[in-house]
Amino acid sequence: MGKLTASGLAFAVAVVAVMGSSPAAAGRSESKPYGSPALGQGDTASVCVNEPPLDSCVAFTLLTGETTVHASVIDATGNPVYATIGQDLNSDGLVDISMNFCGQTSVPFTPVEPPIGVYEVVVYPHLAPGLGDGQLNPCLGVATSGVVTIHIN
Repeated sequence: MGKLTASGLAFAVAVVAVMGSSPAAAGRSESKPYGSPALGQGDTASVCVNEPPLDSCVAFTLLTGETTVHASVIDATGNPVYATIGQDLNSDGLVDISMNFCGQTSVPFTPVEPPIGVYEVVVYPHLAPGLGDGQLNPCLGVATSGVVTIHIN
């Protein structure tokens, strides 16, 4: 009988781990820049200015089976900024479900998944501070320009 070396054991464990994981469980991450903040304030209303170089809101495409999204905003100032992640359910240009956060989401955003196909979530880095995550944690940071990163499962 052959002897199992340490490198052989490591390889076998890696193969089993890969075979046992699904792409949806592993998730994926994506980052996109924003050139300016969304106009307005997240607790009332905000408007995207999506003309270069401003590009104030960042849209991410999700696929069927991707059901949770964590988001973070890294601003050029280095401060956590007030932001909203949301989804337009009826193509009217307005988000119908949303969640506010400061710097990064503390809980996942759960978009409504269509029966088939792709759909989008949009992140709005805000021009003004806001009430925060709904837990009485105000967010004083204001967006200038930076990068939005999402992790999708």
